Amino acid sequence: MNDRAHVLASETKWADRGKVLDPKPEGVPLSHVPLDEDAEFVALEDEWRGLAQDPRRNERALADLEKAMNDRAHVLASETKWADRGKVLDPKPEGVPLSHVPLDEDAEFVALEDEWRGLAQDPRRNERALADLEKAMNDRAHVLASEMNCVYRLTPSHPSRPRPRRVPAVS
Repeated sequence: MNDRAHVLASETKWADRGKVLDPKPEGVPLSHVPLDEDAEFVALEDEWRGLAQDPRRNERALADLEKAMNDRAHVLASETKWADRGKVLDPKPEGVPLSHVPLDEDAEFVALEDEWRGLAQDPRRNERALADLEKAMNDRAHVLASEMNCVYRLTPSHPSRPRPRRVPAVS
């Protein structure tokens, strides 16, 4: 009986979250964001749940809390995503810091990462598939970094490229 109560409470909590939170903050499925482990998020959610008992009276406060909850979910999702990437990706593919490689704009990489995230829920069972995906993710990160290096080399006026120092003319 107690187990059933926990299941119902969890289902209600996730249904409420589904109504007010982005389903994929920072591209991470909400179910993979550690919301329950974050004291700040839990406090916001508890306050929201209390105010939701009278939504008409608390409309403005609820909207503010929903924004704060979404903002926090985005922060947690970003931290989770980069922590996961730090575990499996080369930190400097082709010499480019990983944070500068446009991974989130690349549909192929995002699809690989989504699949990896799903399989990572049971790493022992999916060990081989995870290793293959991690290799594919690294390969794709290297391709994207290589493309960045190519653009950098071909664009003399690229804003991040250092300017040559002027040497005075000798007479």
